[in-house]
Amino acid sequence: MKKILYVECSPRKERSHSIKIANEYLSKIAENDSNIEIKTIDLWSLDLPEFNGEMMNAKYSVIAGT
Repeated sequence: MKKILYVECSPRKERSHSIKIANEYLSKIAENDSNIEIKTIDLWSLDLPEFNGEMMNAKYSVIAGT
């Protein structure tokens, strides 16, 4: 089975042109291939942890051993 992960990241929702285009594209793919699984993740509906530049620098300093 083929799988597609669509990460929706526009806060504009129904006003978003990119979401409309992506949904139309995914709809056509699903119409033409019944053996495909499409999963959508909406980043604006998730409770994601904060990750800023300071945290990124700390992460990479550990990796680099500095």
